[in-house]
Amino acid sequence: MTYKPRCYLFGEHSCRTPFSYPAYRALLSRYFTYSNSSANADFFVLGSDSDIIKNPREIENALDVNPNLKLLVISEEPYWDLVNSVSGSDKTTTIYNFRVNKINHSTSNLFKFKKLPYFITTEDHYFTRFSILFGALAKLKANELKNLWRNAEYRYAFMAEKRSDSRYDISNRQLESVGLMYYRTKIMSAFSEGNNLVKGKGWANLERRQSLPDWHLDKLARLDRRCFVISGLENTHHKYYVSEKIFDAFSCGAVPVYYASDEHLVWNIVPDRDSVINVYGLSPADAERKIKSFCITASVLEAYQQSIHSMCEIFSCPENLIRERCEFVEKLVVEIMDQLN
Repeated sequence: MTYKPRCYLFGEHSCRTPFSYPAYRALLSRYFTYSNSSANADFFVLGSDSDIIKNPREIENALDVNPNLKLLVISEEPYWDLVNSVSGSDKTTTIYNFRVNKINHSTSNLFKFKKLPYFITTEDHYFTRFSILFGALAKLKANELKNLWRNAEYRYAFMAEKRSDSRYDISNRQLESVGLMYYRTKIMSAFSEGNNLVKGKGWANLERRQSLPDWHLDKLARLDRRCFVISGLENTHHKYYVSEKIFDAFSCGAVPVYYASDEHLVWNIVPDRDSVINVYGLSPADAERKIKSFCITASVLEAYQQSIHSMCEIFSCPENLIRERCEFVEKLVVEIMDQLN
């Protein structure tokens, strides 16, 4: 019987790694054994450098028991790497004299995708919800879509935490990442009045959406077919990183605001760039002007419908979800085995 290396999920961010999601756990269990004890693990799975920084004594004790123990940081959130990374795009680094192996958006091609980005594959409900919403939107005719936008309850909608501290204005050329939370907050401030929706912690809302029983469903229910423009601005710009945000905007029948370079893989999903208000490279003031000057035209309607039909096709085929997950796991296994040997 082939030996399967034993993994142990360590630190508060380990719950945000592919090893923690049920769908991925089922696939990864074919290659690795999940251990309930740190004492007999071959490698620790961590979600962020900060998990090491916060728990050096525990790791030191584990290494005393097993000097061959490997520390593997699998970071699914580029912003954590911007804030916590001490090694840039190096695949290995040293933290507190511990040798650490790193897999993230900048050290590998793990998160490079074809049709569905990693974040959407972590939970089944994303695919299910978008499948239903895009299927319904694809039936709308151009004049129905036009009337939907003209009669929208909210002209512009932004749902994100307020991050007005300049420490969130961060970028790293080596990591090819740009933090967007400070930038996004600057833009949101310009839309805080009028028939707009600006919602999130810090904007007269005390709680984070993630504290809700189902924050994603709550967001869709609040926005579905009620807005002309919805922000899909990410926490971080990286060419391989796409979360649920742009899909939320499109699936709710609104034009997304997004920030993406020409090399960004979001363009694998969006066939017509005229269906997106792309503010890449713009200052907050210029982004505000571009958003407010965006208007409904025949070409915009055609581009938007093309993008909706493309996404409807993607989300009407469960094989796309299965294939993306399997390919991700194959790449991840290769990365891990290479670092364990």
